[in-house]
Amino acid sequence: MSNESPDTARNESPAPGAPRLAPATWLALAALVVAVLAAGAAGYAWYQSAVTARLESVDQRNLVQRVAGEFDEIKQAQGQFEQRFDALGERLAALQSQTDAALAAASRERTEAIEALRGEVDLLSTSVEQVYTDLGRSVDTWMLEEAEQLLLLANQRLALVHDAALASTALRLADAKLAEIGDPRLTPVRERIAEELAVLGAMPRLDVSGAALRLAALMEEVPGMALAQDLQRPEWQSGEAPPDAEADGSAGTMERFAREVLDDLGNLVRVRRVDEARLPKLTPVQRFLVHENLRLQLSGAQYALLRGDGELFRANLDAARQWAGRYLDVGAEPVRSLLDAIDEMSALPVDRETPSIAGSLEALRAVMLERASK
Repeated sequence: MSNESPDTARNESPAPGAPRLAPATWLALAALVVAVLAAGAAGYAWYQSAVTARLESVDQRNLVQRVAGEFDEIKQAQGQFEQRFDALGERLAALQSQTDAALAAASRERTEAIEALRGEVDLLSTSVEQVYTDLGRSVDTWMLEEAEQLLLLANQRLALVHDAALASTALRLADAKLAEIGDPRLTPVRERIAEELAVLGAMPRLDVSGAALRLAALMEEVPGMALAQDLQRPEWQSGEAPPDAEADGSAGTMERFAREVLDDLGNLVRVRRVDEARLPKLTPVQRFLVHENLRLQLSGAQYALLRGDGELFRANLDAARQWAGRYLDVGAEPVRSLLDAIDEMSALPVDRETPSIAGSLEALRAVMLERASK
């Protein structure tokens, strides 16, 4: 039984009246068509490759020409740059020459100025040395004399007014001057100054200048203080009217005259009880002497303070206290302040032994004499 369908059998059956071709003919035709197509494809490929190669060669030629043009421009720019560089080098060389010339001139001027200044300095140094030679002194000598004056001041201040604080300050300044000189021969002098400073430091502190100035201020206030007699007023200054003052206005002239006569006769003898003695009225001269005597007593206390005489200092203050209590108005505020100041200053330690600080001054003078003899 055949497996082919009726349609297949119909297709394979030749058409009636058409010539039938052999299978080899069909194969030849197919090979020919394939060969023609292959030849066309090969020709197209060759054409395309030839056109593409020509286009690429044109592009490369254009690129080469453009690069060559740019290279020429670069060479021209390089040439211009080299020309500018050469011109700049010439300008730099000219500036270098000018700078070298200016520096050489400035160096010569500076050298000349230095030489002139050196000559002036040498001349000045020679003049200074000549001055020192003429005076016979040096800087150390001046400083030694300053230290000597400071030590002398310390001794005088301590001996005259017993001012240990100022004496200590003067000793420290003298020691600083000697330390600045740095001469080993001054070491014993500085040792004596250190010992004297220790002795002055052990003394009781008393502000002599301050106490003296306070006494001077009290003396300035004395002339304005009120006296005790200024409180005594006569009866006619008491401001009280006579008991019959109002009645006198209405009384007649004769009655008023008779009453005045009787009052005058009654005042001829008057008995007054006095419990305490009153000071007599003082004249202006006596009032001045009262104030001046008090000022004199305070001045004596000031003098004793500066001398360091405690006994005389307290005696003058006691006398001033008694005088003020007798003649001044002790109820007034200035007088009370004066008495309080006197009591406060009486307790000052004026009695004190003054140590000797002349050892350092003698040692310094010995060193100065030794230096002068060489």
